[in-house]
Amino acid sequence: MGVIHWYYHQRIKALRVSCVMDQCLQLTITYSEYHDCFMDTVEDSRALIANIQEHVKAMRNLHSDLLSSPRQDENMKLELDARTETVKKIAKKVSNSLKKLERSIKKEEDEIEDGHIPASLRIRKTQQSTTLHLLVEAITEFNQEQLDYKEKCEERIQRVVSIARAEISDEKLEELLEQGNYASIFNADIVTETLEARKALEDVQIRHQELLKLEKSIQELRDLFVEMALLVEQQGDIIDSIEHHVMEAGEAVETARVQTKKAIVYQKKARMKKLIFLACLGVFGLVLLIFIFSSLFSSKK
Repeated sequence: MGVIHWYYHQRIKALRVSCVMDQCLQLTITYSEYHDCFMDTVEDSRALIANIQEHVKAMRNLHSDLLSSPRQDENMKLELDARTETVKKIAKKVSNSLKKLERSIKKEEDEIEDGHIPASLRIRKTQQSTTLHLLVEAITEFNQEQLDYKEKCEERIQRVVSIARAEISDEKLEELLEQGNYASIFNADIVTETLEARKALEDVQIRHQELLKLEKSIQELRDLFVEMALLVEQQGDIIDSIEHHVMEAGEAVETARVQTKKAIVYQKKARMKKLIFLACLGVFGLVLLIFIFSSLFSSKK
């Protein structure tokens, strides 16, 4: 009975160890999948950010063409509107993905008990923060392009008004445009040539519609831009901490390199001393053998 009891006890113990090992293996696989998924999200986000930059570049060319064209090209306007909407959708999508990654990082940090942040977690924080900076830069570039185009459209309207010989101040023009009261800009009191006024009125109406779209687009992205900027500011300490860790790691590598060089020098010196010792020992042994043979030879004589 004692042998049977011992056998079952050992068997249960082995099963428990096997179960623990399986759990550890499962945790390792799960963690690896999580890390891979995290990095895939980062790569996808960066690809989308690069897509935003490509759209902004194309929009800049469209803006230039629209401003230099005497007549509005409907196809160009449709393409511009489509690209603007695409950029806004992509920006919001990337923003949501990065916020999700930030929440997962925060959850990991809250689960740390010993206060030691693993290197893998620092890597993920760096990747998320760097991607966030890239998004803010892309949104800033898009927003600036919109503002520049808006300013040029306003200048175009003012130039059209000037060509039509309308005497109106910038403040009054802005007030009438905000009200949508285009006719007042070119009424009988302001402009004398009706035909020119009509042509100018049509151009102003078109440009003003563009301004309204621009203002709406800028307003829609403003909240997202502010939110991203705040996140970047909050992560300033994180970036400083990461740089500190990188510097520490660099110093540690340099120290290790110096110590390794010293160890190699010491090893060479130790090897040299060992060779000298062996050489001395060999010489001593040779002298001893000569002495012994000499003594034996002398005794035979």
